Amino acid sequence: MSVKRDEKKPILLDIGCGKNKQIRSDYKVIGVDIWENSDADIIGPANHLPFDDSSVDAIYTRHFLEHFTYEETIELFNEFFRVLKPGCSVDIVVPHVSCISAFQDPTHKAFFTKRSFFKYKHTGFYVEKVKFYWFRHPYRGWFPFIIYPMNKILNLFNGLERFSGLIGGIYEVHCRMIKDSSELDLKHTPGAKLLN
Repeated sequence: MSVKRDEKKPILLDIGCGKNKQIRSDYKVIGVDIWENSDADIIGPANHLPFDDSSVDAIYTRHFLEHFTYEETIELFNEFFRVLKPGCSVDIVVPHVSCISAFQDPTHKAFFTKRSFFKYKHTGFYVEKVKFYWFRHPYRGWFPFIIYPMNKILNLFNGLERFSGLIGGIYEVHCRMIKDSSELDLKHTPGAKLLN
């Protein structure tokens, strides 16, 4: 692939890429991670991205946001808002709160359900879609005849999310959020404040 051809492609940032940076033919993928042994092109924090305002076409992050507190995640979303072009997307993959893997890693600070993503709308994004996956997606195991119908049922009847513990939990939640300045709420408070 020539450098000139790659320069014309839209830019996708793979935030927290680790050793599994996205491979996409439709984007110039730039990995970002603080781990020096990662596949990242940029070694540095995701809350201070070395990109101009509105210069990035898409952001992808997999099993990354759960390592931050709510306040830290707000800071990340503010940075995503800054670098993304208007109308562009952030694709997020996190473990679902009902999955044991959400609790096996002691560095996890946040836990997600379908409704969790709506708590970040005030940072200038709207939720376009949320999907559940009973096992890691894409599934490459021996039982697709069980896994794919279960994924379909979970996404068709979202109310089943609250009973997902009965089937061993939902492994992942995938969410696509779109940058939209009309959602930006600079006066937002994260919850009710008690008066003394």
